[in-house]
Amino acid sequence: MSLQQIESKPLDRLFQFIEYIQSNPCAFERSINVSNGYFAKQKKNGSMGSNILEKIHHQYKMLDIKWILTGEGQMLMHTYQVHETIQEARVNESM
Repeated sequence: MSLQQIESKPLDRLFQFIEYIQSNPCAFERSINVSNGYFAKQKKNGSMGSNILEKIHHQYKMLDIKWILTGEGQMLMHTYQVHETIQEARVNESM
């Protein structure tokens, strides 16, 4: 884990994940059923609620929520491979 990951905020790490799954914030917001522009607004405030983390965890099981919160560990749960992660994320976004 790099110092940059620790010093970044949870929203910064979430945007890293969105980029990693080759998505965009708008599609990601739709996939977890939040309003368009939600994360742009939250980025100004610098935080997101636990209810949003629950929605993210429900839709994206491959994402390690501890990593989002703390920056510790790896972005993905160890049971997922890169190809599976991107494929599953695209399925979630199309729902």
